Parts: sequence; C-alpha cells; structure tokens
Amino acid sequence: MRSEIKQQRHMKLIKLIETNPLMTDGEIAGALGVSLSTVRLDRGLLSIPELRERMRSMAEHATSKLKSMK
Repeated sequence: MRSEIKQQRHMKLIKLIETNPLMTDGEIAGALGVSLSTVRLDRGLLSIPELRERMRSMAEHATSKLKSMK
C-alpha cells in the first residue's frame, strides 16, 4: 500500500516538473502535501536535478536555438 502511494507521488512529482520546471522544492512540497525532505529524497530517487541544474539546462537549450542576426 505504501509503495502505491509512493508511486503515485512520484508520478505527480514528474508531472509537476514537466509542467513547470522552475518550481522550487518548497512549492512542490506544498503541492504534494509532503515535507521538503521527502521532495528532495524523491527527486534523488528519480534522478531529477535540483532547480539550479534544471534552470541551467533550460538556458543552455534556449541559447543553442538562438542565432545571431547579420
């Protein structure tokens, strides 16, 4: 039973991050109704990087699409 709840929480966490990758751990914890440490543990188990790394990845992806104007 606990593993089912954990699986559901993990799925919700993945959907939240996909919807808004700039959500902080605190915002995710509030949305899921769990503690901050639970969110951090779940992110680690799911190999989801922390906010800073997600922001860096998004910035690198966005700048690779930009082309200078001549």
